[in-house]
Amino acid sequence: LPIKIDMKYFLDGKEILGDELAGKSGNLKINISIENESNLTTQIQIPLNLDIFSNIKVENGTISVVGKTMTVVFTHLPIGNGRFSLEAKGKNIELESIFISSTNSKMSLSEGLEDFSLGIDEMAEAFNELEKGSKELNRGTNSLRDGLKTLSNGISEFYNGFNQINSKTKEISKGFEQFNLGFKDLRTNMENLVKGIGELNHGFKFLVDEGSNIKEGLSQFKNGTANLDNGIKELNNGLSSLGANHKQLVELAMSLQNSQDPRVKALAEGVIGEGVAIENLSNGLNESNMGLGAISESANELYLGYGEYHNGLSKVFGGYNELNQNLQTLPKELENMHNGHNQLTEGLDELFKGLNSMDNGISEVNKNTKTLPDKVGELAEGQEKLSEGISKLNREGVSKIKDTVEIFTEDGEEEKGGYTSFVDSRNNNNSTCQFIMKTPSIKIENSKKEVKIEEKNNRGFLHRILDLFRG
Repeated sequence: LPIKIDMKYFLDGKEILGDELAGKSGNLKINISIENESNLTTQIQIPLNLDIFSNIKVENGTISVVGKTMTVVFTHLPIGNGRFSLEAKGKNIELESIFISSTNSKMSLSEGLEDFSLGIDEMAEAFNELEKGSKELNRGTNSLRDGLKTLSNGISEFYNGFNQINSKTKEISKGFEQFNLGFKDLRTNMENLVKGIGELNHGFKFLVDEGSNIKEGLSQFKNGTANLDNGIKELNNGLSSLGANHKQLVELAMSLQNSQDPRVKALAEGVIGEGVAIENLSNGLNESNMGLGAISESANELYLGYGEYHNGLSKVFGGYNELNQNLQTLPKELENMHNGHNQLTEGLDELFKGLNSMDNGISEVNKNTKTLPDKVGELAEGQEKLSEGISKLNREGVSKIKDTVEIFTEDGEEEKGGYTSFVDSRNNNNSTCQFIMKTPSIKIENSKKEVKIEEKNNRGFLHRILDLFRG
């Protein structure tokens, strides 16, 4: 036979031979496996007496009930090996024969079937492209998710920095306002400073101008004391000469002091007194000369010192005068700077208002971008499942449909080694061959039970096959 069929019986979980089942009770399980070596379609029919079996469970099969007989049908298509299973609770088990029929699955292609086959091929190719596109889309979505994560992290960092900036706006605005007030005070004080420096400069100018007169007066005073000193020196020299000459007269007068002549005595005393006066005057002139020398020297030092002072004062005046001239434009410049700073402060206020307005928007963007990668991740997971579903559909559905169509169709040429009916040589008809098998029935010994098969118009697949040989 071109197929291998394996059938195993289990009672209460333990494997048992089929002929040992008769009369036993318990949970029956029948496992059937088919290894297909050729393009055959196989159908297996298992009749179950409902008086004997209950709690019937079928895997990969269909059931039909006629009277007290349930027929379980397993159909195996040549798309691989088949696995079938039946479970039932049996009492005094008896089992009718299991019918197995196999027939060639190939059929000639009519024009309609050929178009259908081509359509299946095109659909399979389209599903292959769809599967590739789905995988590409899934990779793109994953890349998008990774990119959105990077974007979300960047926006989060930007939002944190923006919050730090925005939280400082009030302090910055307050600082600018305080700076503006200080700038205003600076402008006012600078005006007063310029005015004060102007007045100070005027005072220095007055001192410099008057200092020249003072310097001239000191020069005259110095020269006068020098002349006076020279005059006193000459006077003192004259007195010294007079004193030297008068000394002889004093000596003569002293000799005449005791004269009996009152006039001579008076004259002598007068000469002596005059000598004393001349000596006292000379001593006074000497002291005056010494004092006047000191005054003259001091006047000269005063003149020299005042000259240096006047020169320094002139330089200070020159510096203050230059400073005064340079400061004249400063109040106007400060006023312009103050006005500009006012505009800057107003602009910053508007900027900070805009930043406050932006805060809500950026917060929403930050909030939404945080969830966006997860949403795209969910989309990627969904696309991955969709891709897996498309792959599975392509692998287990479309590809199998394509393989099945290829299995069930032929190009019109007779398959080499194909099976034909034994009446072909007589009827000269190249028909296909069908294989019909059945298992021995399992009966309780000495049991004579008759199984009636109810005939109906809708006859089964097996009966139609049997009719071919009754003819």
